[in-house]
Amino acid sequence: MQEIKKFAAQNLDGLWDEYKRALNPQDYPVDLSQKLYDHKMNLISEIRSHIK
Repeated sequence: MQEIKKFAAQNLDGLWDEYKRALNPQDYPVDLSQKLYDHKMNLISEIRSHIK
């Protein structure tokens, strides 16, 4: 368990303070792979077709 805590603390130390602040934190940019993006868009399309 101590290893996990140490690993988490080290990774948090690598983030800018703007991402870690409690009040109005900056959005952390995340990229999707093309395959995941396509899957996401297909799911959205399916849901929209069921709503209409």
